Amino acid sequence: MWINRGRSSDSNRAGGLKLRRFLLSTVVFILLILALIAGIILGYSFVQTSTVTVTANQSQTPPVSTTTVLLVQYASSVVDVSGKITTNNIASEAVGIVFSNQKTSLGSSVSNGTYSISLFTGTYNVTVETVGKIPFGEDAYYQYEPAAVGEISVNSSVTSSLSEDWNVSTPNAQVNVSGIVYLQKSHGTPSTISFYLPATHAEYTAKLVQGHYSISLPNLENYVISIGIGNPSSSSCEPRPNTLAIMVFEGKPASISSDWVC
Repeated sequence: MWINRGRSSDSNRAGGLKLRRFLLSTVVFILLILALIAGIILGYSFVQTSTVTVTANQSQTPPVSTTTVLLVQYASSVVDVSGKITTNNIASEAVGIVFSNQKTSLGSSVSNGTYSISLFTGTYNVTVETVGKIPFGEDAYYQYEPAAVGEISVNSSVTSSLSEDWNVSTPNAQVNVSGIVYLQKSHGTPSTISFYLPATHAEYTAKLVQGHYSISLPNLENYVISIGIGNPSSSSCEPRPNTLAIMVFEGKPASISSDWVC
């Protein structure tokens, strides 16, 4: 009987030890869960606090991470705009384009008739800067006034890139030239007048009607003049002076008058 009581006591002690181990394991598990939750909360608070602190200290040099955030925000708020710019005059070319509104003015150079620029969301007035080549000058160019070509609206929430082409009206490509040819020599009658371009070897000829002529010539060029004698022309003479420089810029009439004495 004593032996049986001893075994029962040992059994009770073993059961109590298992219970204590179970309770201890449960407590440790609960503590681990609480520690994990606390870590998550503390980590979130740290991130939030760091963000607020960095934002508040705008006057201080921001850390690298803040700079990265700012760059991302900048990149996501602009639209890359590109396109072509054409002119109605082969003697002129676009050299710059400007996008402006009440808040800002942004410009880009133009190379081979194309441009590329990054714009913030907004509406812009667009102007194009052009120059005219003066063929008979030494690397001479005439700077035209900036020409307004239109308006553009960009929205970074809609698109990150946009293509837009522009056309610029520059001085007339052609100029009408008219006048009278006087022949001082007693023999022969002037029948034609020719305008020759030494640079390109192009020649433009107009018939004379009772000494009067009218012809359309490319603008911004320097011509050598010759007068045809006879009908058909069997000889020619050169007036003095024998050159004509056509330089009709914007705001000027697209026609000139020039008389010649040969």
